[in-house]
Amino acid sequence: MIGKDVYPGDPLWQGTVQELNIYQGEMDVDVIAKRAHDFITGISDLVNKEAAIMVYPTYSAGDFNVETSGNRGVISVYNLTGKLVLQRKIESSLEKVSLQKEGLYLMRIESEGVSKTFKVIKTK
Repeated sequence: MIGKDVYPGDPLWQGTVQELNIYQGEMDVDVIAKRAHDFITGISDLVNKEAAIMVYPTYSAGDFNVETSGNRGVISVYNLTGKLVLQRKIESSLEKVSLQKEGLYLMRIESEGVSKTFKVIKTK
């Protein structure tokens, strides 16, 4: 059962599932990125355009795409110790973010008065 608690005392998962797929084998990074982009694009009509901030893919050996409904704001990336490793201004509604070292990062996007934080994983 998806979302079922597996440890005593843990609360049940609360949320919605937009899509569920079961695959045999492995998907490569390009397929995952395309599917994530297609999924996000497909539900973008459900998102308030004033507050739309998306990051895709969130697991990549390459660049990360940051898409916002505006063209002003700031992208800040932190490592897990809280150190700021990258910060730059948003100058268009689609920005590419490159991270040099592999690892887990927190990417905070502030645009048009809205901010969201995403967990991203940079692979080799």
